[in-house]
Amino acid sequence: MIATKCLCGFEELPDERLIDHLLEVFEPDDAIGNDGEMHEETSRLRCSCGAVSTTSESLDEHMLRIFTPDDAVGRDGHRHEARSAELQ
Repeated sequence: MIATKCLCGFEELPDERLIDHLLEVFEPDDAIGNDGEMHEETSRLRCSCGAVSTTSESLDEHMLRIFTPDDAVGRDGHRHEARSAELQ
């Protein structure tokens, strides 16, 4: 099942996907990822680190992987994790 909720209580909406929520809480203002490099979309489906994606979803997944801290605690101080509706 596709995850549509976050551990914090966020539920996917028609105009905001779960990955948008997760990127919002994890992406730092300086766009520096866990690897110490800058990660920003420089052109369609390209990241400043050199990663090239074939879909916008795969670019979002790249950004989420690189910005999510090991403890999954966002900039708001709360833990965020994708949860499927079945687990709620």
